[in-house]
Parts: sequence; structure tokens; C-alpha cells
Amino acid sequence: MSTNNTGLVPAIAGGANPISVQAPAAAALLALTETFDGLPAGYITMHSRGKIYVGLQLDSPDAFEAWRTALLISPEAVQLCAFEGSTWLAADAMFRGVRFHVTGYGIALTVAEAVAA
Repeated sequence: MSTNNTGLVPAIAGGANPISVQAPAAAALLALTETFDGLPAGYITMHSRGKIYVGLQLDSPDAFEAWRTALLISPEAVQLCAFEGSTWLAADAMFRGVRFHVTGYGIALTVAEAVAA
């Protein structure tokens, strides 16, 4: 049985960005879940435009801190971000050769307070 289904979807046959370009990110994500299986779950996205990376969005500063520590992100590398009524923490880490963009929401600051910080 053939698993080549490119004839079924014209966009694939036309040379669209195939999902296979995300294979390294998917493998790194699987390894991350196996390595840090006790850490808080988050909202996960895989981006395929430009440089492949994984987004890990967390609901609280505590969850962000747990992941920051596990991924060996220095405190100095964390950014406090503010935009349109929302504040969050953001930092990047490399894991298994793939960039992970980690964000943590639930920051108890107004945008004005965050901008002033």
C-alpha cells in the first residue's frame, strides 16, 4: 500500500509548504514532553513559515517559570511584553536544535505598569 497521497490534494502536488518541514519541530516537541513530563501543559503551536519553531503559551507566571528553569533560559533573557490591554512574559530557548518561543500570561500588571517597568 502506498502512503503517497500527493495526488489527492492539488496544493501538495503544486509544491506547497509540506507538513514534513515540521518534522524536526514535532520530534523536538515529543522529546520535550518525554523529558519534562511533569511540567504544566500549555497551548502549543508549530510554525512553518520562515524558520521553523514551536510556540509554548502558558497560563501563569508560575508555569512560565517552571519551563524557563527546565529549558535553562536565563532570567535576563526574559522579556516583559505589553500590548492592547495584555501583559505577558516571553523568552526563547533551543531544544534538540529547534527554537521554542515560550510565553507566560496572567501577569498582574497593567500595560502602563509593564511599559514603565
